[in-house]
Amino acid sequence: MGEDDAEGREHLRQQRRPADRLQDQAKRLIAKLDKLTTGRLLAGYLVIRQVTAAVGLTSIGGPAQTVRPLVYPMAEGAATKKYGRIDDRMREKIKGYSASSDTVGVFFGEDVFVAVGSILLITTFVDATYGLSLEPIDLALWAIPTGIAALIVHGGRLLLFDRRLDKMAADARADAPTLGAAA
Repeated sequence: MGEDDAEGREHLRQQRRPADRLQDQAKRLIAKLDKLTTGRLLAGYLVIRQVTAAVGLTSIGGPAQTVRPLVYPMAEGAATKKYGRIDDRMREKIKGYSASSDTVGVFFGEDVFVAVGSILLITTFVDATYGLSLEPIDLALWAIPTGIAALIVHGGRLLLFDRRLDKMAADARADAPTLGAAA
């Protein structure tokens, strides 16, 4: 029984290897790009995600397919390049902002695509309930300003995230001697 457990653990470890290598490659790639910061990377991903959602490609990204294996490790690599070692608090913030760039991008981008379920549901409901003739293209066109506003607001938040990371890194450095002296 113990031998089977060891073989099972080894099998699981080997299955995780390609993802780990992909994450390592992503971190190394980001480390080579000098001007790329965590906020800039995430703002760029927000633009890509919103544009792909606007043309109907909502399933090519997402937390499980793109954020966890690629975007987050790249954002963490950018932070590590700039600040050296990052603490758990910074790491969790980077995870959250990585996920938010994907979520905001797809949420506000997909409504521009006329064949997405939400647009069709709204037009069908309005037509049936109120007797109006609402075309999906009309809703999609009205979604464009909202999508642009979301891009500006959240893109700005992502760019300001670099300042927040600067402050968090400074706070962590200030706390480090205190922690070492207490030990």
